[in-house]
Amino acid sequence: MLIKIITAVAYVAMVTINFLANGLPINNRSTRAISDAYPNLFVPAKTAFFIWGLIYLLLGGYVVYQFTKSGQKKEELLKKINSLFITTSFANIAWIFAWHYDYIGFSVLIMAVLLILLIKIADILRTEQFTALEKIFIWASFSIYFG
Repeated sequence: MLIKIITAVAYVAMVTINFLANGLPINNRSTRAISDAYPNLFVPAKTAFFIWGLIYLLLGGYVVYQFTKSGQKKEELLKKINSLFITTSFANIAWIFAWHYDYIGFSVLIMAVLLILLIKIADILRTEQFTALEKIFIWASFSIYFG
């Protein structure tokens, strides 16, 4: 039960920091403003960033789902995922601060760590069989986040 609570706290912290990154904004610059300050060929269209709302919504569904009776059926799987998800949440937070304080090289390193962790989660999920509900609350949440 403790790991589920830590997972929920890590998720709330991640979403809160991401909101504050633009709501305050952190270091008086929005995430987009920093992105715009570094012109390159790899920045997606501004509308592409709306996917994060869906990602955070699905991950929130996962966090709630783990506390349900249905979620308890996958207790062992959730334990494996949760330790990695907690780490991705803190990597996401670290990335926000690195990015907002112009530690761009460090932010790239953090993104590489985040990618490796999501690959590990995807590998764990690849071997599992899911019910329709589990596909929504477990598989889709992390598949879209990984994508």
